[in-house]
This record gives sequence, structure tokens and C-alpha cells, in this order.
Amino acid sequence: IGKTTVALRVAELLIGHFRDGIHLLDLAPLSTPSLILPNLAALLDLAPAAHGPLVTFARSLQERQLLLVIDNCEHLLDDIALISETLLRHAPHVHILATSREALRAEGEYVQRLDPLACPPASVNRAQALGYPALQLLIERAMAHQEHFELSETELPLAIDICQRLDGIPLAIELVAAQIERFGLPGLLTQLDDNPGLLNRGRDNALPRHHTLRATLDWSFNLLGADEQICLRRLAVFRDGFSLASATAVIAGQALSAAQVPGAITQLVGKSLLNVEPGDDDMVYRLLDITRAYALEKLSLAQELDATRERHAERCLALMEQAQADWSSLATQPW
Repeated sequence: IGKTTVALRVAELLIGHFRDGIHLLDLAPLSTPSLILPNLAALLDLAPAAHGPLVTFARSLQERQLLLVIDNCEHLLDDIALISETLLRHAPHVHILATSREALRAEGEYVQRLDPLACPPASVNRAQALGYPALQLLIERAMAHQEHFELSETELPLAIDICQRLDGIPLAIELVAAQIERFGLPGLLTQLDDNPGLLNRGRDNALPRHHTLRATLDWSFNLLGADEQICLRRLAVFRDGFSLASATAVIAGQALSAAQVPGAITQLVGKSLLNVEPGDDDMVYRLLDITRAYALEKLSLAQELDATRERHAERCLALMEQAQADWSSLATQPW
């Protein structure tokens, strides 16, 4: 969604505000918690901290006034939460900006959620469409890869369609824009229909998990627990919004009970893999199109597609039967 880009821009704007500078610790290459403090010590020119107490390490920074940017925390959440709390408690002039796909849930944490970029609706004219950041990013990145790229009036609806299909996700837009020279806008739409996870050739200096949409989703999926993975792939049968009751009816089955579904749903929302917003009577959940296409593939590979579609059909039938029963007792609008 662009968390690293935003964090680096914030750090850039704050240059000169911290006496002891701004330091970036990227956790993506680190696989175990034991590597965090040694890397942090090296970054801050401190003595190795592999075996010393965390409090001692934190107190060694109590005279420093600095901003520490910790990027990609999601696979080491609990450890970063503890380190952050300890640093802030014993080094009052240290400030921390962390990026993660879910909150650290650390004391003193303030969460700034990043939403996708706004996409232009199909009904707007060219001047209005160019005011939307998703289309602006698509054009900017296309020009970076193709010097003479120019969005024509006839291609504008195609570009808008691409932005909408990518749900305004900056990384997805960047990866797709890199392919415009190769496929053209009509060809890109075909690619998104046939195989939305394989568009690649992102920035040469990007992390491996940022080279393809599939790699990005693999990174998130592999961090999920078994219940959350089952839940995510079975949710792929919903084409649009759904309630928790419908999700429970469709997801619950082999290897996952109805009682386990609400917890798994909550975790997926917390990990930014499932959107939620208030509906008329209940909360409405929805997968982004890219996530849904990926989860649908996982569902098929797990050989659960037919069984999940059958439960989905049974749920739809139950809703219709309930509506028939309620016809004579409910007012028109609630019905």
C-alpha cells in the first residue's frame, strides 16, 4: 500500500529536526528476533547488543535525540513492540516511526492507517480524472518506463478501469505501469483478467517480495496462522461485500469450526487483508479484487473450491428462504 514510501518521505521532511539524525532499520532481511538488536546497535554505532539486557541497551541511548524508522515489522511484531516500549521508556528523546501490515499494539503507539489511492469513476471527464492520485501514479510510472508515453482520450477509460481493478494500491499500480510499454493498456487488461498475480518487473532495487504482485501476497499469506489461511482462501467465493454471519456459514467446515471464524476474520482485518465498513444493519466485509483472485487460486490448490461453493450456495438459499418467510411480517425497506 506504500508504507515504506510514506515513511521515507516523512523522514525526509524531518531532516534537521533531530540532533542525532534519522536512522533506518529494515527488518525484511532479518528472519529471527535475535538479529534485531545487533543490527540496531551497528546502525547506531553502539557496542554489540546480542546478549546484553534490553534495558541496558535502551539506557545507552538516553542522551540521544533521534528518529528511528523501523520498516517491515509484521513478521517480528511482538519483539519490535517490546523493544519500542523499552526504548521510549528509557530514552525519552528517541522517536520511532514503524511500518507494518498490522499494529504493534505497543504502549504509546499511534496508528496511522494508509488507505489505497482514490480512483476516478468511469463517469468523469478527462480533467476530473487526472485529479485522482491513482491515475496520476499510473501515468507518472508509465512515463518513467516509456519516455514518450501519453494517455490518449480513447485510452482514458482503459486506464481508469486498470486503476479500479487494482483497487488503487500503489505497489500494484507501479508494477502494472512498468508493463504498459510491453502490453499496451488493452493488453494489460487482458493480463489482469487471465493472471493478476504474475505482472512483474518492478523497480530494480525493490525487495524480492515487491517484484510481483504474487510475491507480495505470498509474503502476507505465509505470515498467517493456519486458521487465518483457511479463512482467507474460503472467503474468495464472495464476489462483493458479506456479513460475518454469511462468512461463518460459508467458511466453517473441515479444519475450521464456526466458533473459530470470528477470531480469524478479526485477524485478517487487523493484518490489512480484509476490508470492513459499517453497513445498514451490520458490518460489511470485502476482499480487494487482487487479494480475492489470489485467495481463489489458493482455494483451488487446496481442493476446497467445490465444497466452499456448495456452502455458499446453501447460504444464498437460506437467505432467500428467510426473505420469503419475512415477506408478510417486515416493512418493504428492511425486507
